[in-house]
Parts: sequence; C-alpha cells; structure tokens
Amino acid sequence: MRVPAIVVSAYTARGRVINETMHHGSLVRTLCERFRMTGLTARDRHAPPMTNAFTLDAPRDPSTWPTTFPLYTPPNPESIDPTADGDDDRPLAPPGIGLLALLLAKYAPNEPIPRTYREAYAAVHRHGEGLFGP
Repeated sequence: MRVPAIVVSAYTARGRVINETMHHGSLVRTLCERFRMTGLTARDRHAPPMTNAFTLDAPRDPSTWPTTFPLYTPPNPESIDPTADGDDDRPLAPPGIGLLALLLAKYAPNEPIPRTYREAYAAVHRHGEGLFGP
C-alpha cells in the first residue's frame, strides 16, 4: 500500500517531487541519523532515509516560500491538561512512549521511559523545552 507524504522544509528545493519508495520507518530513520541515535527497531534501522528530500546546503530565502492559509481545525479534545482532572496516571499509547524514548535516549539515557501522562509531562519539561523553538 502506498502512503503519500509531504515534506515541508526550507532545505527542500521548490517543487521537488520524490518517487522513491519509503515507509513509516523512514521518518524515524531520518531523525535517528540526524541526531546520531540508533533506531528503535530493525524495521526503521533498515528503512530508506528521507535525506533525498533535503537537497539544499542552505535554507531557501523566506521571501520565496509560498503564502499559506491555515484551514479551520476543530478543537482537540486531548489538548486539555491531562493532569487537571486527576486523570494523569492514564497510560501513554505506544507511539507516545516511543517518541519519549527517543528524546530520553539522546538527552537522559539513564532515565526511565515515562509510561503515564504525568511522567511524560515531567520528562518533556525537564528535557524537551527549547528543542523545537523558543
């Protein structure tokens, strides 16, 4: 089954179309290579990386970026603070555990992997603030 993907990056040439076969593990492989980490599973360790999307040595000038207009997005029911109603011991889903494991593998390799929303919230505030912007 084909799963189309869109890469949005200032390091991708305008109008670039990539037809090489990749899969969901390609994103994990690319992130692991970028941050010098080992993959989570054999599947993503052997996935083709998405580096063919990042072909520019310097970012494109922002004046050349397209103008975008956000579509309406309904409120996310999970955007509510999970600790506000005392339900913060709710278990994390496997994808959340995996993403936190990647964060901790890089910044706190000896710290236990969070399993609940309370633990995840604390770990992200300890090690994740500032990684994706101010």
